[in-house]
Order: sequence, then C-alpha cells, then structure tokens
Amino acid sequence: GLHKDVCIAVGGAFEDNTQLTSFTFSDTITRIPDRFFYGCTSLRAVHLPDTVTTVGAYAFYQCSALTDLPLRVGMTTIEEYAFGLCHGLTAICLPEGITNVGAYAFTGCSNLLSAELPTGMTRIAEGLFLNCPLLNSVILPEGITHIGHLAFSWMDRNNATSLDIRIPKSVSYLGEQCFANSSVNARFDGTKAEWEAIEKGDGCFGGIGSSGISCTDGILFLNK
Repeated sequence: GLHKDVCIAVGGAFEDNTQLTSFTFSDTITRIPDRFFYGCTSLRAVHLPDTVTTVGAYAFYQCSALTDLPLRVGMTTIEEYAFGLCHGLTAICLPEGITNVGAYAFTGCSNLLSAELPTGMTRIAEGLFLNCPLLNSVILPEGITHIGHLAFSWMDRNNATSLDIRIPKSVSYLGEQCFANSSVNARFDGTKAEWEAIEKGDGCFGGIGSSGISCTDGILFLNK
C-alpha cells in the first residue's frame, strides 16, 4: 500500500501488474488515478479511506479477480471504463451519493447478474452495461431521465437470459440502440401513450432478441 504520508498516486502505477493481489491506500487520497490498476488480473482486495470521492477512468479495467466493488460512502464519481471487463463481479449496488457514472464503466462484465443504481442519478451513460450477457435484473432510481446509446445492448450473447428492468416514468430520452440485441422484459410506470411520447434514438430495440414493455394500460411488443 501507499505510506500514510504519501498523498500523490500516479496514473497507471500498477498497470498490467499480474502479481498484485491487494492494495491499501493512504488516508489522504481523494481520487484513484486513471489506469491505476489497469490489467491487474490477480487483484482481489482494495482498501480505501473515506477521503476517496472519485474512481478514475480505466482505474480497474480488466481486474478480473475482483468480486466486490471497492467503493465507499462519500464517493460521487466513477469515470469511463473504470470497471470494464471485471469478470469477477456478479452484483453491483452503487452507494447513495454516486451521481456521475461515466460511459462504459461496467462494459464487458461477463458474469454480472444484477445492478442497482442509486437515487440521485439522472443519466445512464453510453454503453454503461454494454455486452454484459448474463445481466438479468436492473433497478433504476426514480429521476432517471436519460438512457444513453448502447447502455444495455448486446445482452443476448452466450444464450443469455432476458433483462428484467423497471423504467421510471421520469425517463424522457432513450439513446440509439440502448436495448438493441437484447431480450428485455421492461415495466414502464406510465401508459402506452406516455411510452410512445418518449424521445427515442434509432434502433432502441431490435436485432437479436425480443422485447416487451408492460405499461399501466397494457403491453407493447417492440422490434424496432
């Protein structure tokens, strides 16, 4: 770990170190730098102080031995690709207070089964859960307005199960291909007319898989 008097951690410090199994940060660190543990495929445990607020871009990318997210109450930001290809993760429950989660932060987590996102988030970033083929349960908080491009796409690979997701009535925009090539069972907290009124990018649904949206007044089956 870093000595208690060390207050600067360098980006990419342990990149591709396949021998590192655990790490403890000093209690002065506020941000895990970009690419700090990139490719540390044996890393299993990271101990963080309460001072950390941000996980940098690609910080834990391809840390395939991690089975729990090294997150603390007080964190606010997870940057792009931070936990991409973390194949050891099976469940994600982000603590309250995290409001900014970057694009592709959990892309390619091949064994991820469930995800729960915290109150206060308003946007699901581009590609957030792209190519997470076993993801079958997602809980979105009230107040989400924007689901980004490719956010939940390519989930039908490897004979994956359907994605069960509740879409809050607060959602006003669905990005291009956000559920493409995925089988989706969604519950929308509004009517069919309110669903149709949501702004949608091209190809939100369709490709491999099939999708159904349960609205308060019936079910819509989508292929586009």
